[in-house]
Amino acid sequence: NIGVNVRKLFESEKYAGSKLLPELEKAFGSPEKRRESNSGLCALGFEPNPKHQDRLDKIETAYTNLGYKVHFYPYAAWRSDGFMALNTTGKRESAVDDKSSEGAHLSMRSVQWPGAKDIMVRTVDTADFVKTLPAGSLKVLLMDIEGSEYETLAQMMQKKVMCQGTVDTALVDAHEWGEITHWGDAASFVEGIHPRSYKAVHQRIQQLLDFDWCKPGKVTAIGQMDDESYSNDVDELFGQA
Repeated sequence: NIGVNVRKLFESEKYAGSKLLPELEKAFGSPEKRRESNSGLCALGFEPNPKHQDRLDKIETAYTNLGYKVHFYPYAAWRSDGFMALNTTGKRESAVDDKSSEGAHLSMRSVQWPGAKDIMVRTVDTADFVKTLPAGSLKVLLMDIEGSEYETLAQMMQKKVMCQGTVDTALVDAHEWGEITHWGDAASFVEGIHPRSYKAVHQRIQQLLDFDWCKPGKVTAIGQMDDESYSNDVDELFGQA
């Protein structure tokens, strides 16, 4: 989106009360430690909406000048490489002062060049991307991708990416919409569990555990994360007090 979660990683003091902060501290230590030049910490983000690219470039430049390792890819996380329409209007009406365009999402059923409210964006096979990273380096994967999570996770599970040592922890925001062709419909879940829900994500992870999918290693630790605090951000003083 507009880079708020990456800012929470390096400038936590500005985001008091955010639900993400304890997870970041658990995984990476104190904010002071994260900002050390020898921390080894690197933050990678995916954001396909071109509306946000200028701001993300400014964050990346400011942080790089401070020695923080940050990079934003102008792509959409998905189950395959290619191009898809991105609906930039979101699933809900945005407030007049909404700068974040929350809810912009891949038009998963689109088979034609997009209309007036859509743009074409590059999609990336997230499982294959994760495999290009140094072994053991991906400590936390934060997934808030507006309905694309189900197909993306299905591909990651199939390709044995959802294993500790590849992805140690995944924090997922599960939405009530999104394609589930490869994820599975209601018949493939325990009665009462909606396929588009965090409970469904938890059941799929449990199935990996039941099948020793990552043997001899462990399955990725899964958690629910819906942290929209500070979604319009606090300022544009990137890396400044």
